[in-house]
Amino acid sequence: MKPETSSIVVTGDIVLDRHIYGGERYTLGDHSARGTHMKEEPGGAVLTCRLIKSVLAAKFGATPLQPEQKADADWEWPANNSAESAVPKCGMGRVVPKDARDWPERLIGYAWWEPFQLPEGEDRVWRVSKPLGYGPPGAVPATLPSKDKAAATSTPFFKVADGLPPAPNILVLDDAGDLFRRQQQSGLWLLPDDTATDESLPEWIVLKLAGSIGQGALWDRLSSQKLKGRLVTLASARLFRQNDVRLSQGLSWERSVEHLMHELKHNPAVRRLCESRHLIINFGIDGAVWVDFEDPEQPKARLVFDAANAEGEWSSHIKGHVFGYLSCLTAAVVQTLVSPRDNALDFEPAIERGLSAMRNLLEEGHGVAVSAEGDFSPGAGFPVKRLADAILCQAHRFARAAVPVEAFGGAPVQWSVLASLQKPLVPERQLLYGFARRIALRGLSVLSQAPHLRMGKLISAGREEMETLRSLRRILRAYRDTSNGKKPLSIGVFGTPGSGKSFGVEQLALAVFGNPDKGSYEGWKEFNLSQFDKPEDLIGAFHQVRDLVLQGLTPVVFWDEFDSREYKWLQYLLAPMQDGRFQQGQITHTLGKCVFIFAGGTAETFEELRARAGRDPDNPHPEEVVRSFRLAKGPDFMSRLDGYLNVLGPNQRLLPPDADGKRAKDPSDIFFPVRRALIIRNALDCKADNEPLEIDEGALTALLEVGEYKHGARSLNKLLEPLAAARKMSNAPLRRSQLPAPNQLSLHVNADDFYTICAQDMPFKPDEIISRLAPAIHENWRAIDHAEGRTPRYDMPFEDLPPDIKRANMEAARRIPKIIALVGLRVVERGTRPAAEPLKVRERLDSHLEALAEEEHNHWMEERSSEGWRYAEQRNDELYLHDCLLEYKKLRESDKEKDRVSVRNYPAVVDKAGYELAFT
Repeated sequence: MKPETSSIVVTGDIVLDRHIYGGERYTLGDHSARGTHMKEEPGGAVLTCRLIKSVLAAKFGATPLQPEQKADADWEWPANNSAESAVPKCGMGRVVPKDARDWPERLIGYAWWEPFQLPEGEDRVWRVSKPLGYGPPGAVPATLPSKDKAAATSTPFFKVADGLPPAPNILVLDDAGDLFRRQQQSGLWLLPDDTATDESLPEWIVLKLAGSIGQGALWDRLSSQKLKGRLVTLASARLFRQNDVRLSQGLSWERSVEHLMHELKHNPAVRRLCESRHLIINFGIDGAVWVDFEDPEQPKARLVFDAANAEGEWSSHIKGHVFGYLSCLTAAVVQTLVSPRDNALDFEPAIERGLSAMRNLLEEGHGVAVSAEGDFSPGAGFPVKRLADAILCQAHRFARAAVPVEAFGGAPVQWSVLASLQKPLVPERQLLYGFARRIALRGLSVLSQAPHLRMGKLISAGREEMETLRSLRRILRAYRDTSNGKKPLSIGVFGTPGSGKSFGVEQLALAVFGNPDKGSYEGWKEFNLSQFDKPEDLIGAFHQVRDLVLQGLTPVVFWDEFDSREYKWLQYLLAPMQDGRFQQGQITHTLGKCVFIFAGGTAETFEELRARAGRDPDNPHPEEVVRSFRLAKGPDFMSRLDGYLNVLGPNQRLLPPDADGKRAKDPSDIFFPVRRALIIRNALDCKADNEPLEIDEGALTALLEVGEYKHGARSLNKLLEPLAAARKMSNAPLRRSQLPAPNQLSLHVNADDFYTICAQDMPFKPDEIISRLAPAIHENWRAIDHAEGRTPRYDMPFEDLPPDIKRANMEAARRIPKIIALVGLRVVERGTRPAAEPLKVRERLDSHLEALAEEEHNHWMEERSSEGWRYAEQRNDELYLHDCLLEYKKLRESDKEKDRVSVRNYPAVVDKAGYELAFT
């Protein structure tokens, strides 16, 4: 029978950690306190147990065990009337040797720790500079017979602890892949046999898996019908990659999750993990996937992730290592399991807290070694108390996303977290205009729940583009760190003229070779090959590259228009690309370590260039084109490229030409409005991620939705130049009147289409329409107040309202198009949308209700402030004081609900004026 107090028993593989903290006392005559010293402490399951105890103590107010107390202290269950009777109790399920001499050498681990700089601050902290591994294997210690617990008295190292509860609420198994998982140690598993009743089973079994996946007698026992429905398995993606498993790392969260779900379904090496009730796979300290197998055929999965960083990016600048990551996640999960809850079990908050504690562990290591003032502190072992606080007081924030059910199907599917946030999806109109508008107006803070990538001034939120950029960054970093420089690294960049090819790769080069804070890289060099007349011009360029190498730089050379003059220059570039040398007369010169980036103007994508070589049966070219390209050494040039980047620019990507040579827009490219929004903010010099941009709504709509920019990013920037100049001169909102004149506008866009889009919400703004909507808004609020038993403050017909309250209702009507545009909706004439859309429109509003309510409140505050209202704790209409003139997050819940009601009423209010809401 389980005790009233929640009980947690921890058992598993245990080790003895010997942390050797390196000092600087090299002679006996040196009296410095900074000497080399060692700290011994039990690890493995003991470390996990200590951390769980400390978390529970901090959470529920109990006094945690002090470091000097026994880790295997006897169990003492308080009486029901004790002040601590509700505090969960945690203890070790096996005896832990008290004397280091009792530990087999094979179970003693060593690591060398040194002071490393904090990511921020002047202190240096203890982190591992070199893992030294475990002692020699030696003889395997005597083991406990599987059925004879009494025999444990003769093998004290494998003795079950005394005083354990007969049936703990939670059993934590720390399986490091050593002896514990073997049948000979089954007595230490503390698992009930097959005859046990449900009442005598643990409520939950938490398996912290650090050994091989789905192997060993322990797993066979856990996968029994009685136990697997109670099993919560925690493992690291690192374990998957040690097996024959396809699991990408650090390209995009979506790709990693797709691979994980597909492998769980189809790969025998990891499929047995699906026998768990819950499975949590962490991707280092940056994210995790939680899979709920309540329905094994259609499991539900959730992704918790760092939106601004892919796996491994956040810690890429931190030197040194630490151990104990999975123990942090395990402690957070156990704390969730023992905490009271009203709703269904939710591991997402636990995963966030565990990941945050992992980052704390890496950042601060085993504590400060040398302070900014030069004070020295010896290493004190695993920081249990600090990490318990880090689990309960989350410092790092993470985003969450639902994984599509299809990802666990028969084949990998492509999905996008950003696109999935636009709910519900309307297949024929799922372009991300709403998100693009919010990004343009509010900045990158809008992307806090979606993956995005920043490299200097380059910001990307499209999955394909991010994956390519990250892949190229890996290639560049590997070349920077490991190449001997005998030949250049060659990258091809493709895109329409004006798409921003040079900007993108320059920011990439700056991120890898330069200092992003400086804004430029002194090793960057550009040459436009279309301006070269003779080979001697190219030789002069090579010498400029050599000069930069001699200065100790790694030149990044941007060869623009490499395909000019019918690929004339390829024949002169092949030798330098192949062996890093160029010929000048009879003398051969060596270039040195450098990067060549080739940008073309005739092929919009690498795939198009490949087709010219006759290697794309789906996109054939005339024989004379293929022959000409081959004679110009095009295929040889392509074979020497180490990578490529297709720059998409602000226009929607085009499909390959059809049989008639026509190119349609690619419907899968739903991200081009977001690309436009990011270009707009960069061109208008919006520095802060959350700096608001005040701009005419119609002008912004046209900039985001116009069909095509004739010269790509170059055209978009041309349209923005007068707006950028106006923004520098004044803080006033940007207006459509500041755009170029029609004849200038037509150089870059279809001017008629642009102006039509600009004015598309104008029919909703005339006074006669507003005069019908404003009373409807007022009457809606009167009805709501009466229905809820309140007397409205202005319980009178609209005609009798004070002038400022009338104006407030009119402004509420005018701002509806502006607010709904943030989620990809607009006001249209009644009867112009498909019959099935009203429900989807309602779903779209509901799924973004909180963001829209906040926007409604912000606009209301702007309107009230313009009327001279100020904040006060007590509302006084005569003095123009209002208690709701606060940030949305600071409002009372009842006041937030008023804004939500306003949003929910948009369709009804618009309907009263003969209009309706439809998707952009």
